[in-house]
Amino acid sequence: MDVWGASGRPTFEAFHSEVERFFSEPDEEEERRWEEAVVAVQSNGIAPPAPFCDLPRAWPKSKPSTIAVERLDGERKKLFLPSDNLADVYMLPAAA
Repeated sequence: MDVWGASGRPTFEAFHSEVERFFSEPDEEEERRWEEAVVAVQSNGIAPPAPFCDLPRAWPKSKPSTIAVERLDGERKKLFLPSDNLADVYMLPAAA
């Protein structure tokens, strides 16, 4: 079942579990493509094109991917404000 199938879960807990399962599921093809790209960049000294060449660099393991599933109704109601939004921060892998 894909993550869109999570919306059909009967309870929030089941939905939460399915989203986390989907997020944690490895994508071997994408991982292989990523590793090939890292090797190509490291071995050939390939510089990323503008505007990417100006991005800060970071090791991927220093910024692991995360996901949060929060209930927005019931006892834990929260008022959301525009200031609650976090800006995306883009970085290149340090290998680049």
